[in-house]
Amino acid sequence: MQSFLTDLPFILSQSVKTARFSGKGLTSPVFAKQCLQVISSHWSDSLRHLSIKDRIHDVPSPVLDALALMTNLETLDLQIPQSNGVEPETLVKLGKALTRLTSLTLDLHFPLHQSPRYSVGRDDGESQHGLFPSLNDVHIYARCNDFVCQCTPPFLADKATSLEVILVADIETSDFLSPLVSAFSKSKLKSVKIQNAKRDLIYPILAIAPFLRRFPLEKFEFDLGTDPASNVDEQGVGALLDAAFGLGHSRISIGHEREDAAPNTLRHLVMWNNSLLKESNLPFLTSVAENDIGLERLSAELGLETLKGPEVSDLLSEWRKAPPSRSTLRYLDILYTSIGNIHGKTYVDMAKLLDLMFPQLISIRPYDVDEDSPDWRGTWWLIEYLRLGCKERRLSSKS
Repeated sequence: MQSFLTDLPFILSQSVKTARFSGKGLTSPVFAKQCLQVISSHWSDSLRHLSIKDRIHDVPSPVLDALALMTNLETLDLQIPQSNGVEPETLVKLGKALTRLTSLTLDLHFPLHQSPRYSVGRDDGESQHGLFPSLNDVHIYARCNDFVCQCTPPFLADKATSLEVILVADIETSDFLSPLVSAFSKSKLKSVKIQNAKRDLIYPILAIAPFLRRFPLEKFEFDLGTDPASNVDEQGVGALLDAAFGLGHSRISIGHEREDAAPNTLRHLVMWNNSLLKESNLPFLTSVAENDIGLERLSAELGLETLKGPEVSDLLSEWRKAPPSRSTLRYLDILYTSIGNIHGKTYVDMAKLLDLMFPQLISIRPYDVDEDSPDWRGTWWLIEYLRLGCKERRLSSKS
């Protein structure tokens, strides 16, 4: 309460455009029934952007009731996944009130993650059209335990542009997420992220492939997990990428691109915790260079612990004999791992190889450490420095 009184001049201001609230204070009856009521009356004309986040505590439903009074909101970030008392009809009420809302992030769930009965469904076209009529950017969170999350109503699922699936338990079958894919079948998803809530989760890699086949995604991010028992092998990763770029990842032939390559929309691929790539990254990079035409950014855990000089040298010889690469990759972000014990010539060969594989590459950068860190500057930084030199000489020879 003391904090509330201290902030009272700020709260009573009628020119606030952006507000963010988070933490345990959201659970206080004072916040829900008094603070938000004051805010909604004094900020109703000026407030455009609102964020309410608490992923740990049960935020009471009166917080959402107050949001319906903020009718000039343009963006709303509502992340309260542990709230158990919110009624599904509250979303319908918000949809009718927030007619100017253009961007919505929603992490809100119901008991057992089962789909409740909404008064407005997908088949009620006229009523559905009046809910959140201005929305063009919708980020939905789906949290899957032993049940597939079905908390998102059709009138929001159909507008979704981004989906983040958080896995809390192991998945035993490759079709486990099919109901979730079907629930968003009428959406125009551009981004999907598969995230593990625990580091040791196990799931079949093909369980997430339907997202790539069904939707015209521009970005796909997934965590393969670290447990060696998970079904992650070269064939599984290849099959997953086949879903995005068409057939070809299991049959790599340098210099012979697929004639059956279909246009694709994927521009950014993010792959974390992939023990396979720590040991077999050269075949993977070759596959990306040969097959993933259209991909512009790759963010992956690419280790060089097992890199052998003769392996790099032999592959470099093959690429020198092959036709010029058609790869469109422009950015390579690396989740740093130790580089192992490799010799100077291998650094040079690796730089030359990357320049041949990815002629349009602009930069190789770390994802999780500073570019000035000793670990990075002694490893990938050196490869990138040498690669840029190779690229400069290659381009100069053509001019």
